[in-house]
Amino acid sequence: MMNYKEKIRELCSQQTDLSPMAIEYLVEQASQLETGDTYSHQDVFIDVRSLAQPNQALVIYHKRPQKQRSLYREDVVGDVADLRDEPGVIRTLETGLASVGLTAMSQEGAVIYQTVFPLVWEKEVVGTLIIEMAPPSLSSSISPTEKPVLDWEQDLPANFLEQLDNQIFVFDPQGTLVYANAKARELYAGRLGYRDQLEGMHYDNLVLDTLSYQEALARARLEKNEIDQVRVPYGGYFFQLKRQLLTNGYLLMECRDVTEIRNLERELQEQKVLVREMNHRVKNNLQTLVSLLRLQAYQTDKMDVKEALEESVHRILSVASIHDLLSHKKGQKLPLAPLLEQVLTTVRRSFGQDFIQVQSQVDADCELDASRATALALIANEILQNSFKHAFHVKKKNATVGLHLTKKNGIIRVLITDNGSGYNTRRRYSQGHLGLVLVERFVQDKLSGRLDVQSGSNGTRTSILFHE
Repeated sequence: MMNYKEKIRELCSQQTDLSPMAIEYLVEQASQLETGDTYSHQDVFIDVRSLAQPNQALVIYHKRPQKQRSLYREDVVGDVADLRDEPGVIRTLETGLASVGLTAMSQEGAVIYQTVFPLVWEKEVVGTLIIEMAPPSLSSSISPTEKPVLDWEQDLPANFLEQLDNQIFVFDPQGTLVYANAKARELYAGRLGYRDQLEGMHYDNLVLDTLSYQEALARARLEKNEIDQVRVPYGGYFFQLKRQLLTNGYLLMECRDVTEIRNLERELQEQKVLVREMNHRVKNNLQTLVSLLRLQAYQTDKMDVKEALEESVHRILSVASIHDLLSHKKGQKLPLAPLLEQVLTTVRRSFGQDFIQVQSQVDADCELDASRATALALIANEILQNSFKHAFHVKKKNATVGLHLTKKNGIIRVLITDNGSGYNTRRRYSQGHLGLVLVERFVQDKLSGRLDVQSGSNGTRTSILFHE
């Protein structure tokens, strides 16, 4: 059975994009919790960002209380914390600000009380430390009374803020929320998962970006009481925030949901990049190569040379046909199994090294949109060509190239291997290794994934990890 350190390393390496150093930092934080007794009456967790979904966190560590009964019956390490169930966890991962005393829902459906602190490695929030306890007892209900009109409200028409389309918050000079319109309450109780009454909470427990209350006041005064609009990514959504100081030191914050606008902008940008970087470059380059080879074939009288050049033309046209197939499928999900099998077949035919055995296993239910499928096909093509061309300088018994693709919990893993001579991965940015530079950039920019290359005398192992 794995100990907690091994479990943290396994979960982080398989389901996050954290660096090895960041993972070891989290292991050290868990070790300190194991040996200490600071939280002997509470359940303590460490959660990290899940690569699968931006509105989920992954539980990688749990320490049960030593001096009272745990709130949990089962082991929840490896489960996910959803934004709507545990808003403080996602909020702290997104903003780097502590979330103090927020009501949440556990993986077992119990109401809990959480305080969440950021775990920072090299100025980046890589995880959260979560302290959980049973919710405090509520005092007897107080009969509702008529809400007094505050100073800042006197010059506004009746129900003016309630009629606005955006979410409106007003904080007193101490940073306590004194007003939230219905749209604000609906946003926080709905999509953001807040179960507590908003009025009475502090600004630092509600704001969706990294600007604390004191920083907001300082910037508002510096910029003549108004802060420029900022666009904030948060849990898979995008919000536009604007803050302004009112009379008597009250701070008004306006929040606008621009998720749909942002998604449209991103989609348009992706299409623009796709047209520029993929279609133009790939089609032009392939056509140039075809023209050059046909010109050489025309200029020679040797039939064997003509045949060899024509075979090369057909190989290049085969790669071009894959690209054309994908470019005509914009906006549709494409199955990856036949696509990658076609890439593998085309590359193998191009080099004709029959002594190389091919092992291929691709999950049949893996699909991607056209732009990401195109990127993956080109990445696989570049890596496979590198294996077939460079891994086996001489014939080798049981020479093997492998292509494997699996999907688990929304995360796709592509593994391309060979048992050839290997190469120095530190020199992959040097002259002659442009293809490997493009692979790394495509993995990061197109797939938002993680690339890991290991190579030595026993062969090369290239792993690509990204969310579906």
